Amino acid sequence: MTNEQSLPSEFQEAIEHSFKNTPALKVFLQFADDTALTYGELNTLSQKAISLYRNIGLGSKSRILIASKNEKQVSILLFAALREGITPVIADPESVPTEIFKTIEASKPSAVFLDAPLFTSSISEKLLAEKINVFAIDSFNSAISTAQSYNSFSSVVCDQDEASPTPRSRNDDVALIIYTSGTTSKPKGVQLTYQNISAQMHMFNNSYGFDKNDNLLNLLPLHHVDGLIRGLMVALYFSATVTRPKKFQIANLPDILGKIKNTKITHLILVPTILALIEKMDACFDDTFQHAQFKYIISSADLLHEDLWKRFEQRFNVMIVNSYGLSETVCDSLFCGPLVSTRKLGTLGKPVGCETLIMTSDGKEVSLGGVGELYIRGPHIMNGYFQQPVETKNTFYKDWFKTGDLVSQDSDGFIHFEGRLKTVIVSGGVNVHPENINSALLTHNNISQAATIGISDDVLGQKIVACVVTRPLNSITENEVIKFCRNTLSAEKIPHNIVFLDTIPRVASGKIDTQTLLKIAIEKLNQQALDDGNNMPDVFTIAAKCFKLNRDDLTPESSPYNTAGWDSLAHVNFLLALEDKFKIEISPIDIINLNSLSDACDIVGQKT
Repeated sequence: MTNEQSLPSEFQEAIEHSFKNTPALKVFLQFADDTALTYGELNTLSQKAISLYRNIGLGSKSRILIASKNEKQVSILLFAALREGITPVIADPESVPTEIFKTIEASKPSAVFLDAPLFTSSISEKLLAEKINVFAIDSFNSAISTAQSYNSFSSVVCDQDEASPTPRSRNDDVALIIYTSGTTSKPKGVQLTYQNISAQMHMFNNSYGFDKNDNLLNLLPLHHVDGLIRGLMVALYFSATVTRPKKFQIANLPDILGKIKNTKITHLILVPTILALIEKMDACFDDTFQHAQFKYIISSADLLHEDLWKRFEQRFNVMIVNSYGLSETVCDSLFCGPLVSTRKLGTLGKPVGCETLIMTSDGKEVSLGGVGELYIRGPHIMNGYFQQPVETKNTFYKDWFKTGDLVSQDSDGFIHFEGRLKTVIVSGGVNVHPENINSALLTHNNISQAATIGISDDVLGQKIVACVVTRPLNSITENEVIKFCRNTLSAEKIPHNIVFLDTIPRVASGKIDTQTLLKIAIEKLNQQALDDGNNMPDVFTIAAKCFKLNRDDLTPESSPYNTAGWDSLAHVNFLLALEDKFKIEISPIDIINLNSLSDACDIVGQKT
């Protein structure tokens, strides 16, 4: 699976080597609408962006913030910055404005490049007060209407001359900052150096053997390292191609699988949740991965359960490679496959290009088979959190990075996941810190206490469940809390369930008694499910419960495209609820064709 190709030792050198030696007409980034960004276009437009950076006074080690759904513009801005020694800060374009505001405050950029809808009055005032250069990006390549007072990046960059890059960064300079949800209200900026990224690419070469003939279909968002590093950066580093589909939705699955089957896709990169959704597809997709060019699937960002792993590989006759890593380790540290020496189903695999320790809470190395926290050491480990020395210090033991994950190691050297030491919830492959949700909930006038936990779920891995205590004499419904969260949190942080309690259980020290809280929450959710089962609800009532809406908010025309809360995972839960309540079986073709509540009513009517 691997190869012996010689790679540049420095990342900036690798970028220039790729532009120089890759045919200009070769596709770098393939989009879902069959348009593409070629290596020649990326080279030219990134040189124009370099000229823009210089004209607005940005120099080496300056920071820019990018938050956009326009992946072509993100690529141009990203590689122009890396070529010039400017540090890009990649933020979630799905964030609500208050979250973008926090990231701007935390990262202190000299320029921001935001999708036009993100420019609220509060953000505008902040940017003006700080004298930050502002450029609006329109995600749909049409005239910008919501940010007329700002420069359009696409218009401005086209007017620039091409400027030759002047790579002058040292290996230990910060190349990139990725913001993660911190355990406090302040987000954490993971600082990745040029050396970190280069080391990760060499680890990929040793384990995956990526090369110029590869075409990686990556389903993961660019503000996460799984989409950014194992997508855009891998493609450019290895002179390969990366294919980006539309925003992932169940309705798009046939198109995604069809693209794999009918084009020269070599790798599919996803999270276990999407594997579980693909498994629900009709038998006509069983040969999706059987063309000669396809190599294997890479699953990351969440625990891949052994039973799903085995079933999927057997049914689709394809290898799944599992990887483990965090933003703080660039991307991957442990590899389970494709090498025979690292592959053992149900495990996290073995370290490649780095070292691991398994330590007890009192700082002692555990014996073989014992459970402890995973520590990692290697050249790909971040150099710290941006301007957060205390957080950085607490995350390291000497030069070992403390992952916060509990693991064990078997006699063959394979590492097994056992649990999480930290409070982080992994839902649908996304890390969510409950403290962020609690902070948001406590700004609601009727909520006095809040504690968010993760509860095991077959589809999501973990469901986000927020337990709240309301203020005396005040009442609030679950749907009202969810609606409040939709206005204050990004979509990936919105709780799936709200549990109302009289008090949050705590231990003697005052800390939340997580185990007791988990037990109470599960009991209450099970009782709610039992109460629901004693009634025969209609399709609209089931939909309202799954999407956390009032029944009166729904119409026959309600669809995933116009209904808050009706995303891909809620879609699956809705279908499962329909099957359970009406004792029917919904076929794969029905799953794809169910695009409105009217469709759901028709399907239920035909099968009952």
